[in-house]
Amino acid sequence: MSTPIHKRLAEALTRFAVFARASEQSASIPEKLSPLQARLLVVLDRLGPLRIGALATELMVAYGTASEAITSLEEKGLISKATADDDHRAVIARLTRRGRSASRRAADWTATAIETVVRDLAIDDAGALLAGLIKLLQALEHAGAMSASRMCVSCKHFAPGAGSTAQPHYCHLLQAPIGGHELRVDCPEHERASAEQAQRAFNAFHIV
Repeated sequence: MSTPIHKRLAEALTRFAVFARASEQSASIPEKLSPLQARLLVVLDRLGPLRIGALATELMVAYGTASEAITSLEEKGLISKATADDDHRAVIARLTRRGRSASRRAADWTATAIETVVRDLAIDDAGALLAGLIKLLQALEHAGAMSASRMCVSCKHFAPGAGSTAQPHYCHLLQAPIGGHELRVDCPEHERASAEQAQRAFNAFHIV
C-alpha cells in the first residue's frame, strides 16, 4: 500500500528541516555562536531593538531560553541591554556594532545553505514552491500554531487574485501586480491586515 501524499510531503519537509538545522549548526560553529544565537542576531538586525518577550515569540522559544541567549550574546559584546522607558521591569535588547556585523554574516549562512538547494529551480517551479510554502505558513498562523510574520498574504496592501494572469495578485503599496515568485515572507513595508481582511485573503489565496 502506497504512503498517502500528505504523509510523504510531511516527510520531505521534515528532511529539509533537518538539512537546514544541520547547515545552520555547521556554519555557526566557526563564529562560536549557537544556531539560536545566530537567529536572534538576525531578528534584531531585521526588526530593531526588541523586548525579550517579543524576541521569544519571534523565535518560537520560551522566554527563559531567549533570555539565556541574550545574556550569552551580551557577554560576547554583540548585544546590549537596557530597561524599557515605559516599563522598568521589561528588558530591551539591541545590537552593538560588532553584533550588527555578526548578524549580517549569520544571515548569509542560512541564505547560502538554502539557496544552494533551490537556485537551480526554474522560475515557474520556484514560484509554485514558494506559493505552496506560504500557504502552509499562512495556515499555521491562521491556526495559531506559529507567531505572525510579515508575509504578503497577511498585509493590508495585498489583494489575492486581483492581478493579471501571469501575475495573479496585486500590491496596493507598489501599485503593481505580483506573481507567485514575487511574494515575500518577510517584507519590511508590511502592515498587518485587519482580521476581516486577513480572513478574506486566507480564503482567497487558498483557491487562487
